[in-house]
Order: sequence, then structure tokens, then C-alpha cells
Amino acid sequence: MASGGSITLKGNSEASRKESSSASITPGYSDSFVWGDRGYSGGISASVSPVRTGGCYTPKINGGASSTPKPSGSLSITDKFRDFLEGIVRKVEDFSSKTKKDLLRGILKNFLEALRHASSNSLKYSINFLEHALQDNPSEIIITNEKSELSKKIRENEDYKKVRKYIISVAKELLPTMKAGEERKIDKNKKEFSATFSKEHNLDLYLAINNADLYFKKESEDTISIWLKDTYNFDNATLKENSIELIDDLLKDKLAFGKWLNEFGQDLENNHIVNKYEIKIKIETVKISILQ
Repeated sequence: MASGGSITLKGNSEASRKESSSASITPGYSDSFVWGDRGYSGGISASVSPVRTGGCYTPKINGGASSTPKPSGSLSITDKFRDFLEGIVRKVEDFSSKTKKDLLRGILKNFLEALRHASSNSLKYSINFLEHALQDNPSEIIITNEKSELSKKIRENEDYKKVRKYIISVAKELLPTMKAGEERKIDKNKKEFSATFSKEHNLDLYLAINNADLYFKKESEDTISIWLKDTYNFDNATLKENSIELIDDLLKDKLAFGKWLNEFGQDLENNHIVNKYEIKIKIETVKISILQ
């Protein structure tokens, strides 16, 4: 549990971001390239997004990395991109003071801001949640207003709707035996209610939350509220190499970009550049017909 207090988001008080259709960023060299569902000149295309715990997504960078050393004046965009990635990761591994850590966080925040515009704000919560993790003691995020933009996005999601249907069926049976205010996160067989958001249904939820626990709370004799709870962190146990060692595989298209970013996120977390925190969201209130 994060120790920095909490952020409670209600109604229209959620942070709004200025939207833009595209943005170019130049990470340390003169070749401009665009993040988002656009592409690089020089044979590399990508859909670049922050990545979350509980699984990896699959956007890729298409285009192989050249293994032949080139003079600095003739480096390809692929070589320069590799240099850029290596520079960022080495900063993660080589900081020795809070000043350097803050500097790296600043670089990542600038990158996220460029990505926010490049994606036309379609990745609002994946970017905002990662940005919130870029501090020593990120507060937990609590959204108690089911009319919020994020609650609505979850309610409209097909992956959530499947779990919602099961939760309501369980609540119909258990509600008469529950006390007002009592919460239930498992069914009679002690199986937890959980949701896994897929990139096909909503890329933003897939990256921002991915896997989360759900539970319902008895509000009255025939009414429940449904909540989501998640720990924001990076947890990748599938790859043992660090993100520097995997850059060549990434650029040779042997490794999905999402898997590399997940490993990079784990490196950031291991070095406390990003830190985990709790997320709690009220999704909706539902009136149900009690089974007699």
C-alpha cells in the first residue's frame, strides 16, 4: 500500500489533458520521429504505449537493426533509436543521487507528454497512471464517483460486462444473507471476481490496468455497488535479461515491443524510478432482483 495519502477523483475533477492529433519528439538527435499509431522514417513503425503488470501487449517495431558499425555521421534511424534506448536504460542503472533520479523522471515525463499528444489522448489513463508512479511515494488513486470518465469507460468495456453479469448472479443469491456495507470479493466456491482487459476491446484499459480484482458491496436490500481494485506495478517474471540486453532482439523484431517495455518498466521499478501504488474505482451501482 502506498504511503503518500490518497487522491480522490470525483465527477469532472479528473485531470484533463489538451488533445492534439500528432507530435514529434527528438530524443537526443536530429531525426524527428512520431510516436503513436504513426511511424518512423527509415523502416521502423510502432505503436508505442506504457505497459502494465499482469501480461504484455504486442505492438512491435518492424525493421531490423544493423549489426555493422557505422560512422556517427551515417547512423541509421534504427541505430540511433538503439542508442537512445541504451542511453535511457543506462541512466536507470547508473544514477547515484536523487538529483539524477529526478532528472531521469523528467525525461520520462517529457516523453509521456509527447506520447499523450501523439496518441490524441486515447491512452489517457495508461499515461497518467505511469506518470503518477514517477515519484518516491505515489499516493493511492481513489475514484468514488461512478459518473467519472474512467468508470464509464470500464462500464462500456466488453471484458468488464462479462464479469459484471457473473457478479450480479452471485449477488442475487448472497445479498439476503449479507449486512449493509458488507463487501464480497469471492463467490461461494471462494473464486475471486477478476477482470482482464484486452487490447482488442480497449487498449487504454489494457495498458493502464490489465488485470484487476473486482468486488461488490451491499448498499441496500436490493442494491449493490461494484468496485475495481488494482496495484499499479510492473511484474515481469518471464524475461531474465535486463532491458539493455534485450534491445538488439527488440530491433531485430525477435521481441515484441510490449514485452521489452514491460522489462524496462521492471528495471525502472527495481531502481525506484517508478513506484507501485493502489488504485480503487467505483464502477457502478446496480439494482437487482433478489432470488426468492
